[in-house]
Amino acid sequence: MNPRWAKALESALGKERVAVDPASRLLYARDMMSGGLLEEKARHEPHLPQAVCRPASVSHIRGILAVARRHGVPVVPFGAGSGVSGGTNPVRGGIMLDLKSFTRLGPIEERGGRFYVTAESGILGQHLERDLNARGFTLGHFPSSILCATVGGYLACRSAGQLSSKYGKIEDMTDAVEVVLASGEVVPFGGRLKKFPGLRPEDVFIGSEGCLGVFTRARFRVFPLPPATLYRGLSFRRVEDALTAVRQIMQSGLRPAVVRLYDPVDSLLLKHGYKKKNRSRSRSKTGGRADWHYPLLLSRPSLVQKLVERASSEALLILGFEGDAELAREMERQALRHAATLRAKDLGPEPGQHWHDHRYSVSFKMPRLFANGCYVDTIETATTWDNLQALYDGMREALMRRVLVLAHFSHAYPEGCSIYFTVVGKCRGPEEDLKTYGEIWHDAMEVCLGLGATISHHHGIGLLKAKFLPRELGGAMPLFRDIKKGLDPWNILNPGKMGLGS
Repeated sequence: MNPRWAKALESALGKERVAVDPASRLLYARDMMSGGLLEEKARHEPHLPQAVCRPASVSHIRGILAVARRHGVPVVPFGAGSGVSGGTNPVRGGIMLDLKSFTRLGPIEERGGRFYVTAESGILGQHLERDLNARGFTLGHFPSSILCATVGGYLACRSAGQLSSKYGKIEDMTDAVEVVLASGEVVPFGGRLKKFPGLRPEDVFIGSEGCLGVFTRARFRVFPLPPATLYRGLSFRRVEDALTAVRQIMQSGLRPAVVRLYDPVDSLLLKHGYKKKNRSRSRSKTGGRADWHYPLLLSRPSLVQKLVERASSEALLILGFEGDAELAREMERQALRHAATLRAKDLGPEPGQHWHDHRYSVSFKMPRLFANGCYVDTIETATTWDNLQALYDGMREALMRRVLVLAHFSHAYPEGCSIYFTVVGKCRGPEEDLKTYGEIWHDAMEVCLGLGATISHHHGIGLLKAKFLPRELGGAMPLFRDIKKGLDPWNILNPGKMGLGS
């Protein structure tokens, strides 16, 4: 049955931009959160929106929000649905506001020796980077989701790319944002919030996951394409030595573009993939084979983990350096000097080049695990250098009895570093898997909060971590609630997310 306010939406946008059919509604019922797929396997009833709207202008968005205010209907801003925390799941139904028609890209502008470009929020990250490269520039933002995430999604979840050690996270490269508030008011570039004039709109809206406003466009700093890129692989006998080397490199003033340190289990898998590259090519011609061994190996994850780590404690570090060729060589030389003091083995450029060639492949391997009787998810956290080893040890100890745990350290900064855990478990039954999935996330978040680490570095909060956010923010949570109430007193924008409750 069509909602009673559907006619009002069609009047505001045109009938062709409003969909209420069952297939469209089902397509927008969840994002890429692994828990959502487990719920689907358990045949839980999905949260369906009542309507999907595809606005083509700011006035269309204002029209949608006017209908929502009048009828008390939730509105969920939506990019490409690549989120992994349930941030766009329509838990209270309502309207999905699909922004993929917002795809205009402005010219490169120079100001004070820096370069900027304005991009609308519905552009896919890969399309933005492709078009910038054609003009001789780069955004420097390369998340694993670049093929299926939009600029608005980048901003909404405060995303980070694989070269963040050099270029920073998305908030570091954003100069200005344009946002439509729940009231329909447009906050332009350089504008101020009437209710909160002392706050920069960029600080308020980036990372707010559609709960405070709708991104329509942003102005980003962009960079000339680097003339040279160098990669290097280094092998360390222990994770601790490799972490010391990375900390020394980042605190020495060097700025490698790529820093990725793989723990022993992840290193073993990475090297295995590297060695079988040629074999995989020949097997792909025959259609491959079933990965029947995954559930068998994962039936006793802690035993498998200990056997693998007993076989090898080696940690693989990938470094990348960009810029003028002479400068890149000098940075690489100095980084190698730091590594040599910790007895690192130089593996040459091949491991780094292999990583570059396959840097977006991991997301495409996850469906294979689900198809072969397993489940998989990723947990990204971060902390300061003095707390990093404790966080790594604590998370592994908490999770290993249920799932296989592998990790890599990336997004390294002078102050600290992110750890990206991948957990893989054997399916034992839809309801039991969901229960175990919930326990994994609960235990992981408790370890993070107990050690003073952040519960998210770049995947956002969404539904998955919502109940833990008030504890992380502490005294800042009342301020966040006040901002939500001041900007959206109707509570129509993405309600039920980010620990904002009712």
